[in-house]
Amino acid sequence: MALAVVMGSCSDWLEVKPSNQIAADEMFSKEEGFKSVLTGVYTNMTEASSYGRELTFGAMDYLAQYWVNPNQYSTYFAMATYDYKTSNAMNLVDPIWNNQYNSIANLNDMLSYIDVNKNVFLSEKTRSIIKGEALALRAFLHFDMLRAFAPHNFGTGKENTDKWLPYVEEYTKNTKESLSNTDFVGKVLQDIEAAAELLKNDPIYTGETLNDTYFANRVFHLNYYGVKALAARVYMYIGDKTKAAECALEVIEAQVNKGLFAWVNIDDVTHTNDAERDRLFASEHIFALNVRKLADNISAFVGLENTMNAIKLQKGKAIFESLTEYREKFVDNNDFCTKFNQPDGASSNSVNKFLRRMPMLRISEMYYILAECTGDISYLNTVRTHRGIVTELDASANFETELKKEYEKEFIGEGQFFFFNKRKGNLTINSKVGGYTLHMPQTEIDFGNRPRPTI
Repeated sequence: MALAVVMGSCSDWLEVKPSNQIAADEMFSKEEGFKSVLTGVYTNMTEASSYGRELTFGAMDYLAQYWVNPNQYSTYFAMATYDYKTSNAMNLVDPIWNNQYNSIANLNDMLSYIDVNKNVFLSEKTRSIIKGEALALRAFLHFDMLRAFAPHNFGTGKENTDKWLPYVEEYTKNTKESLSNTDFVGKVLQDIEAAAELLKNDPIYTGETLNDTYFANRVFHLNYYGVKALAARVYMYIGDKTKAAECALEVIEAQVNKGLFAWVNIDDVTHTNDAERDRLFASEHIFALNVRKLADNISAFVGLENTMNAIKLQKGKAIFESLTEYREKFVDNNDFCTKFNQPDGASSNSVNKFLRRMPMLRISEMYYILAECTGDISYLNTVRTHRGIVTELDASANFETELKKEYEKEFIGEGQFFFFNKRKGNLTINSKVGGYTLHMPQTEIDFGNRPRPTI
């Protein structure tokens, strides 16, 4: 069920049950309790059933037809063939649903205390940052549920009538009613707007350095600019190009004027020591997760001996424009994706900079969004230049074709290309035709009273 939830504790945030109100009162009687639960949500997002695998290079990228066609015994056979009713698919999809709403419930539990217990915070500034992050994460998690478990019906009229998913804003065992996509996105944007206002205290926005180390490394938190980037993504999804462009431009201006999210250094991409190579263009991340189990999550998916669930590009290196293209480094000579390799022998510096990362929001996406909103192909050329591509696109280029190529190359292994195709209404991905709406757990339909509208 959507509200099968747990709450956090300082020692192990997953161990304390939410039914224990005394434990909750104790947890949120001090600032550290709020930090602990928020950290627990970020940790939950790195699980294999979430962004640590299935919502990135796992299920989502098999849906996107990136990887070679798996055989019938593969974990991902049903996903690759869009056969969502089989146990093969449900074994992957049900945990995605449960994990996302589990994280949302913990955020709601925390948010129910954060205004009541204002006095436990050392300053109003720290409280506003923590609350802003919590609201932003609630929006982020819900939005990806919408993209995965509801059709993209904006502009059809059905976005105002068919009801798909609940937007859960309170900590309760009561089943929440499903909303139309329009009402659901309205809730997403409401949380985003509130988060952005609160996060005007964010060090990444103010330039101030806080003494509390919890507020360091803001890229590993859903920070102010991450919220603006998320807003750009949401507005793009619903077709509001004016607001999408406005939000994307604010993030780009932070890159240009504040030196944030700097373009990757080619020397880091091509470092002669494999263990020191930046495969993920880390400097460009607006928001990323620190996936400590990434090596374990990916171990069965790379290498010649891993043929069952191999993340091996169907198109191989033909996907890239030239051998000088930085993104060509994402793939080895056997066409296996190498973006998330965790090589031995890396220095502590490279561990902090390049390893155990999963990008959630990138600066390149902001340029793509601005290009799509304005029709100005120069924004695509900006990214291409910083990917080592010498040839610029001119006015004769097919914009939609080139935009799709960019998304396909840029977001290998990150789950975004599937959502791009869903938003654009592309009925085929690499010649595969399929349904783009995942099936929610059967228990949610049976006990949550969520009849599935006819698509």
